[in-house]
Amino acid sequence: MRSVRRLTQAFVLCLILALGALAWPRAAQSQSAPGLSLRFYGHGANAPDVDRVKILIDPGVSADIGATDFTIEVWLKTASGNNAGAITAGANANWINGNIFIDRDIYNAPAYGDFGLSLGAGRVAFGVTTGQGSRTIVGTTDLRDGAWHHVAVTRNLTTGQMRLFVDGVQEASATGPTGDASYQDGRGTSYPNSDPYLVLGAEKHDVGTQYPAYSGWMDELRLSRVVRYTSGFTRPGGAFTTDGDTAALYHFDEGVAGACTGVVLDSSGGSSHGQCRYGGSGTAGPVYSSDTPFGGTPEPTTVASQTPTPTRTPTSTEPSTGGGASTATPRTPTRTPTRTSTAAPTHVPPGPYRVRLPALIKAGLSAMTAEDVVPDQPAAWSGVLYLPVVQNGVGGGASDGLSLRFYGHGANAPDVDRVKILIDPGVSADIGATDFTI
Repeated sequence: MRSVRRLTQAFVLCLILALGALAWPRAAQSQSAPGLSLRFYGHGANAPDVDRVKILIDPGVSADIGATDFTIEVWLKTASGNNAGAITAGANANWINGNIFIDRDIYNAPAYGDFGLSLGAGRVAFGVTTGQGSRTIVGTTDLRDGAWHHVAVTRNLTTGQMRLFVDGVQEASATGPTGDASYQDGRGTSYPNSDPYLVLGAEKHDVGTQYPAYSGWMDELRLSRVVRYTSGFTRPGGAFTTDGDTAALYHFDEGVAGACTGVVLDSSGGSSHGQCRYGGSGTAGPVYSSDTPFGGTPEPTTVASQTPTPTRTPTSTEPSTGGGASTATPRTPTRTPTRTSTAAPTHVPPGPYRVRLPALIKAGLSAMTAEDVVPDQPAAWSGVLYLPVVQNGVGGGASDGLSLRFYGHGANAPDVDRVKILIDPGVSADIGATDFTI
């Protein structure tokens, strides 16, 4: 009996190592290659609740920034279609009229605050609203040139100081409203499918075409709990790494080139994962692209027309002071949202690379191909067994062997992203009956 168990254990070990050897080329490639970005197509209200990434921030997660100082930084490469008109800076919430690429807006007050970023006439607009008023600042560089640009904005909770940087150059600053701008946990809302989310690539409420979505590429989004920049800096030369001040970090590298239909991983070590909402008539989005700020395969883009499309002038009860934060009654958005479907998001198995055991059992190790380790379509996920990612060892050479990479999904993905070793009936791994060392 013991010999049979040992043979079984040996077979399982060989199976895992064989799968690791097969998966290693793709894993190693993903580590050394420039990675991927996300491409949005600007469908906006014409395709409600799709062509975007939605990050749930209530109940509270680390991506719900605003209760402390914060920095938002991201790489953008615009495509044609970002034709929103120029945005007027001041004591207002005019940022909502641009092609929105980060939206943490809320409906009605009081509820701490909100903020967001958009492009107006190609220039970055950054706005914050709290119970102390509103402020929008606007950059000077037209990003509609088909090149990658690093965008960073900062906000000081206590002083209200706001700054906007493009490619490391400070282009705008102002004293905005002070106080908490985070999302109020447990806040009641009539719009549960949009309010408690941080949304990338679109206006979150799908109110109408007067609030256009962003068309273009996005990569390396980092949210921080501190002000990282107070003056000019050299724009980053590679992917961000997490540190103690990182609230959330999105590399957009968890998929393969093509449709983004699953989970967008927070690589900071937190749990602020997002969900790709893929769809839209014509060319659906978002999609994973090999066009990145640090190499990859550039994709052609048509420089946007400089003729702006009409934009809505928001109704506001705040006087424009031209400097400092307004202390008038907080602006209540007059947008009347169109309710969208509240269908539950598609939950996908964890990890960027997956091995289909049915394919292995059917074909055998010698017949396995690379096609057996790429992600399947959502319809094929149900009832299919997957193994964790197997990646190359620390040293990077073939002699260093292999390791297992886990992604910490835990109870969010029951009974997956783990290795299970059966210890009953008794096997030698069932330690504890004698002294032991692990």
